[in-house]
Amino acid sequence: MDAISKRLEGKIDFRGQRLSDRIQQESLVFAAVAAFIVGWLLQSLALTLYIYTFFFVVTMIICIPPWPMYNRHDTMWLSDGPKGNEKKTQ
Repeated sequence: MDAISKRLEGKIDFRGQRLSDRIQQESLVFAAVAAFIVGWLLQSLALTLYIYTFFFVVTMIICIPPWPMYNRHDTMWLSDGPKGNEKKTQ
C-alpha cells in the first residue's frame, strides 16, 4: 500500500489543479449527457450506467495521478519581508 501511495503522491502546481478540475468537470458533464442520450435512445438504464461508469473511470485515471502536464508552471513565491525593529506604516 505504501508503494501505491508514494506513486500517487506528487506535486501539482496551481494551474495544474485548475486544469485537472476543468477536465474532470467537463468530462463528467459530457459523460452524463452522452450516457443519458444513448440510454434514452436504446431504452436501457443498464447501458446508461455502464457508459457513465466507463467515462468516470477514464476521467479519474486522467485527473487523479500527478501527471507531468499538471506541473509545468513553477510558483514564484515572494521573499520574506523586513525583520527587526523597523517601523511599520499603517
